[in-house]
Amino acid sequence: MPDDAELLRRYAKDKSEEAFAELVRRHLNLVYAVALRQVGGDAHLAQDVAQTVFTALARKATALARRPVLGGWLYRTAQYAAIDVVRAETRRRAREQEAQMIHEDDNNPETAPDWEKLRGVLDHILSELRDGDRDAVVLRFFEGKSYADMGACIWLSENGARMRVERALEKLRVALGRRGITSTTGALGVALANQVAVAAPAGLAATVTGSVLARATASAGTAAVAAFFTTMSTTKTITVITGIVALFSICTAIYEVGRSRAAESALAARNSETDALRARLVRSDKELRTTEMNLADLRKENDRIHVATAAAKPADLTARHEEVIDRLVVNNPELRKLYARQQTIRFRVRYGPLYRTFGLTPEQVGAFERIRSDNVLAQSDVFKEGLAQGLAKSDPIVQDLIKQVNQRQEDNLRALLGAEGVQQLQTYERTLPLRNVANTLADSVYFTDTPLTPKQADQLTQVVVESMSMPPGSNTLGAINWEKVLAKAPTVLTPVQLEALSTMVEQAEVGKKVYAIVEPALNSQGLSVQDNLPTPTISSGKK
Repeated sequence: MPDDAELLRRYAKDKSEEAFAELVRRHLNLVYAVALRQVGGDAHLAQDVAQTVFTALARKATALARRPVLGGWLYRTAQYAAIDVVRAETRRRAREQEAQMIHEDDNNPETAPDWEKLRGVLDHILSELRDGDRDAVVLRFFEGKSYADMGACIWLSENGARMRVERALEKLRVALGRRGITSTTGALGVALANQVAVAAPAGLAATVTGSVLARATASAGTAAVAAFFTTMSTTKTITVITGIVALFSICTAIYEVGRSRAAESALAARNSETDALRARLVRSDKELRTTEMNLADLRKENDRIHVATAAAKPADLTARHEEVIDRLVVNNPELRKLYARQQTIRFRVRYGPLYRTFGLTPEQVGAFERIRSDNVLAQSDVFKEGLAQGLAKSDPIVQDLIKQVNQRQEDNLRALLGAEGVQQLQTYERTLPLRNVANTLADSVYFTDTPLTPKQADQLTQVVVESMSMPPGSNTLGAINWEKVLAKAPTVLTPVQLEALSTMVEQAEVGKKVYAIVEPALNSQGLSVQDNLPTPTISSGKK
């Protein structure tokens, strides 16, 4: 039996009506069921949506023939077409119904979700999934394929297809949880399997196929009719017929533009979100610069303390600095606000790569940063209360309260990212100091023919972690065994990159010898080397 791609190629190349009719027969129930849910159960509107979807399929047959899975595209296109059909009043009722269902679920937490009422919510969440995850859900639950058949469609093993489906179900469960709807992945699977229980009306397949093919034939026939009438002898007749043909072409174009408006609107919405995110990043950069300028007084105070306590031990000096900063933050509302904003912006810079790894939406990024910023402010409040009671920051009572604040932060992060996400976050934070090695190497080979890729950077970081003589959480690079790093690096780096890494290590070793000579002299003057780093200072990279 030919697959969807083969049928599309036959239609695109030979205009095979049998091939297109087979495509409609295979997927009509899926498209009709999605449309029926989106338009609130109106069968006539659902039929119009189905006809629009298959018209778009015929128009894009050549491009879509390269897709391994067609069901996901049809699912998404049906949603976009339904958006164009459903009027503002229908959308308002849907929002009110969803809010009422979530409210009822909050008031009755022990009641199982009513999946009949939640069909619209499930469709909305499915549209937010990535293409690969959405294709897996459609193939498994909407088209009823086995894991083996799924793997053949999306180029995965049977076990890989099963894992893809389980991952998609877990994402759906988490998304429902954020809307206050509690479920299990098993219940979700059963609910999704029942989503296509509605069959398209009898005769609709023939109607859709005939309508689409008739439009395609009409478009091709317009040129032939015009060529025939150009042989007519009188100028007047030619003018009339040409006007009719032009009018027919304009009407056809207007019709097609109207049918594609839904897809264009959705694309414009996505572009608008991207532009908003870019603007947000630009504003964040400006706010960071403004915040750092407003903290100039704090830096001056730190410099004064450094000069006054030059003979103190480095650890004591650091403690004094932290104490001064804490007192300024808790006693100055404006500085407290600026300090919290500065921390939020620094989180964005610090965790930017992790946002991309998790695939977080702008709303999820905002929630993550609020959790971290609220934690900073909550610790400040604990310290302020301790000061009011005459307790130092190191007092056991204060430290116990700070632990409780940190535990609340961890609970909130687990609710946002899941247990596995929190574990990945912790691993990412432990290896942050070690990523300096990969950053410096990337700078060194940036203008060569073999720049460092993100995958190589992660692999090199893992090599560095495995070569340390103490856990990465010690936050020091001094425990790295560079001989082990250089021994394992050839499995990760190219010869050019390996040569650059060897140069870095040599520079670091020379730096250590310089520090060994300079540090006693500095100590004799009440000063100390800031840190005994075995790698060069990281410059502002190009990444």
